[in-house]
Amino acid sequence: MMTHLKKYTGLLFIALSILGAGCIEKERPIAPRPPSQLESYQVSLGDGYGTRSHFNLSTGEVVASHPKEAWDLAFAVNSESGIPILQTRLNTSRFMRVTALENTNLNDPFPESVDESLWGFDSPIGPHDGLVMDQVDFSNGEICLLDMGYSSAAEVMGFMMVNIQIDGNQVTLEYKDEQGPVMSSSFALDDNREWTYFSLLSGETVNLEPEPGTWHLMFSGYTEIFDFDGGPLPYLVTGVLSIPEGTLVYDAGTDQNWDDLFNSDWEDMEFTNHWNAIGYDWKSYSLELGEYSVDDAHLYCARDAVGREFLFRFLDFYDSSGNPGTITLEIRER
Repeated sequence: MMTHLKKYTGLLFIALSILGAGCIEKERPIAPRPPSQLESYQVSLGDGYGTRSHFNLSTGEVVASHPKEAWDLAFAVNSESGIPILQTRLNTSRFMRVTALENTNLNDPFPESVDESLWGFDSPIGPHDGLVMDQVDFSNGEICLLDMGYSSAAEVMGFMMVNIQIDGNQVTLEYKDEQGPVMSSSFALDDNREWTYFSLLSGETVNLEPEPGTWHLMFSGYTEIFDFDGGPLPYLVTGVLSIPEGTLVYDAGTDQNWDDLFNSDWEDMEFTNHWNAIGYDWKSYSLELGEYSVDDAHLYCARDAVGREFLFRFLDFYDSSGNPGTITLEIRER
């Protein structure tokens, strides 16, 4: 059952990790950095970069964190058009992907193969740029095939067939893994959170997201989509996302002075709500040296939903022992 698909996606994952910001074969600890003289904060990504952390720019604290295996799908209702629409996003920190299955029901066997061109990934820009699960026409009988991606230990997590139905605030999921049988779960969306998270592996919702207004950034792996040879190239990277509603980011680049930018007028800056506006490329990896470097001249501005403003930059990607995966950043609130 889909054995060759697993082999293919495993090879793809290894290639992406070697080329990107994941587990690189030559990656090794480096000599510890000297202590910084700046007031700074640290966020650890954990073993295998498998921890996702919600971060508050005002306090410099991680207000909540969870392993990337804790959830598979997240749900929210978008009412911007005046008509409530259920949006479903994938756990992109696991390199999850999806394809629609026509003329198939959950009692059917898993397909032996899937054309690679039919797999879809969520946009790293965020739900306003489109989520691939939203393109599946569940109301007209389509179901979807989920590639569950990879664990923190780079283990294949298998495939699931899923059907989603919504009635008001109530979501019903029917799903099965490759061993079956078909399972069903119903739950109400959490009115006190932007997103409601569900684990297909445990068959229940999971309380992961902090209350609105208590966090600004997500430190995590995620799937970036690059333009390669005229087509999309999904790529697993490690970086920072500005997920909460109302959080806006301006990438000030590397040519501005820290103090001058802090004291300047920010009103004409082109802030964006793109989740990946900060992204991953404040660091780079040298295959020759086998280590990361961080460009601390690269400055970022952020504004939250209540108008608070922050200037920040990244200083390091190593802990005090020289192990990669601990992000150090400096923040000043205006």
